[in-house]
Amino acid sequence: MPLSPTDIAKLFVAYSNRVPEALTITLVASQSSAEVAATLAASPEFKVAHADESNAAMVRFFYHQLFGHATDAAGANYWTALLDSGAISRGALPLYLALGAQGSDKTALESKAAAALAFSAEMDTGPELAAYQGSNVALVGAYLDRVTDAASLAAFKAELPFLASTLKDWGYTAYTGQVQATGYVQGATVFNDANGNGQFDQGEWNAVTDSQGRYILTASNAGIVPPGQIPVSLLVTGGTDATTGLAQHGSYAATTQSKAVNALSSLHLQLQLQGASAAQASARLAEAFGLGATDVSKTSPLSAAIDSDPGAPASVPAALHLQVVAASLDGLQLAVARTLVSLAGGSGQLSEAQAFKAVAGALAGTLAHASGATDLSSASFISALLASSVAQAGNASLTAAAAKLSALATQAFGQVLEAGLANIEQTNTAGGGIYGALAHIGQASVVLQASLVDKLAAAMASGHPETLLTSYLGSALGVSTPAAHIGDIDTGSLNDAAAIARANSGAGVPAISAIEVGKLYAALLHRPAEPAGQGYWQAQSSVHVLETALVQSAEFQQQFGGKATDVAVNQMYLNMFGHAADSAGLQYWTGLITKGYLTLGGTAIALTQAAQGSDALALQAKAVAAAEFTAGLTVLQTEAAYTGQNLAAASAWLAGIQDDATLSSAIAALPALLKSLNENPGPFPPVAQFAALVGVAEPEAFFL
Repeated sequence: MPLSPTDIAKLFVAYSNRVPEALTITLVASQSSAEVAATLAASPEFKVAHADESNAAMVRFFYHQLFGHATDAAGANYWTALLDSGAISRGALPLYLALGAQGSDKTALESKAAAALAFSAEMDTGPELAAYQGSNVALVGAYLDRVTDAASLAAFKAELPFLASTLKDWGYTAYTGQVQATGYVQGATVFNDANGNGQFDQGEWNAVTDSQGRYILTASNAGIVPPGQIPVSLLVTGGTDATTGLAQHGSYAATTQSKAVNALSSLHLQLQLQGASAAQASARLAEAFGLGATDVSKTSPLSAAIDSDPGAPASVPAALHLQVVAASLDGLQLAVARTLVSLAGGSGQLSEAQAFKAVAGALAGTLAHASGATDLSSASFISALLASSVAQAGNASLTAAAAKLSALATQAFGQVLEAGLANIEQTNTAGGGIYGALAHIGQASVVLQASLVDKLAAAMASGHPETLLTSYLGSALGVSTPAAHIGDIDTGSLNDAAAIARANSGAGVPAISAIEVGKLYAALLHRPAEPAGQGYWQAQSSVHVLETALVQSAEFQQQFGGKATDVAVNQMYLNMFGHAADSAGLQYWTGLITKGYLTLGGTAIALTQAAQGSDALALQAKAVAAAEFTAGLTVLQTEAAYTGQNLAAASAWLAGIQDDATLSSAIAALPALLKSLNENPGPFPPVAQFAALVGVAEPEAFFL
């Protein structure tokens, strides 16, 4: 049975992402699919393109070429195993993928074939046919890449007259790439900023990004851009981040040769503008952020993460780290830029574009004049970047306002952003795979960019960013982040659907927050929780389980055992609020306990819920600090040191926290405190006697 033109077009797209000429379609129509496939696989073009690819990489490549999306795990494993075993040859892979396509994959391939045939029909004269060679083939292939369904096919057909005339008549210069923030940036304008004003003007080359952030910037070399003015760099403005759902602010910049446009590519170009060569800029970014041999001008962090090979253990964390760096740079620059505008007195004094330009210049300057690794999520680095951005902006109103900031305000600014950026970094593939990790980065970016940034800018203008610490340090973010909603991650497929659904379900929100655990530990033991204990109690269904266990502990008995009820209540006030109980409060709570309405432990829970004003602030600050202390023990792997006299040291540190200002000071002192803990090996006190109270068969699982 003769092959149809559509069948032939599918094979040409599958093997080489190119269009079969009308004569070729006629010549091969009598052959079988296998014969045409064998001819295409034997071509030098095919052999050279895939000679050095692993089987897994080859599968990933052809999924993109045929279907326009990354492989799903099952498909990747299935086809790679067939290649590894020799069940099918590498040259036959595109044929088998084409024949086996179903559902949306089948639709995508059929749409690409229809686009190829439409192009073939448009280019039907001798001069037109002669134009379809060399770089023109790659350009048409870039257009074919965007076709996956009826809508994108219609868009391709609408472009055909311009595309055909460009190829055959004038000659052209074309640039392709992909724009991303945290997610792919859709609907952004990509243009050459010919007059250097940072905004798109009539007559400048331009294109709009598609659902995967891709653009094709094509213009004739005659008539549109005068000779000698072909741009060496491009700007990207506007658009919407597909993952966070947020409008994109500021602009990205990249050279015309860049295939990836994002915060990293912009920083790469900024370093070159400050005197570095492209190679030197790449080396500095690799050194600063631990990027290895990654070419940031050609590697889209999100695409690299989506395409990372689970079978190559090193590729997944490396790709994920690249995405973390890109998302962190975005969040950091947005936060600092918005703060500059707010400090200056609003956009009438300093525009957002001017603020972003100042931050970008300051960041590049900082990297250019330093060496070694750079920790973007370091409070000291962030505070220094703010200062250098103020200087870079050269705005009198901004400079005057920044000069009035207190040391506490600058410190708290760094601490809040440190926590927000560290939250982005707290991602791994355990439990949710690569898409679960990317979902967390998306949620953390939403919290940072949609919730924190404007509040931080306003708080800095008022001079009191420390008021945000209790809401935006790590323990609080542990609750708000898994509750944040995200949009699409892999816009070309549904491979991410399960991870997105789980993220948006709130499934990651702990039953009991670290802050709630911290409040009860502060009230009843007057110290932060130990890491294993905190994790255990957060998984319980009620704070009453924790309260019941704590009041039975030896530590509790040492503090409260044998004391009169009013003395015990007063001690609880001191633990929680840092002051003695007022007479009315002391009488009220003592009366409830004496009458049997509450236990002492139940009173602690009631006090956490009833606290108001400065008492609520003090307790919240202590609980947040306690959670940060516990998290710090885990990071530094010093859990074993948290016993004996070091419990008392932690208690004394906690006692000094009364409000936002003392919380900021305590957080600043925390690293030194953690490092000073003596290495006294555990174990933590066993609590076997509480097994019956909560119905756990293994008492070793309890922690106090």
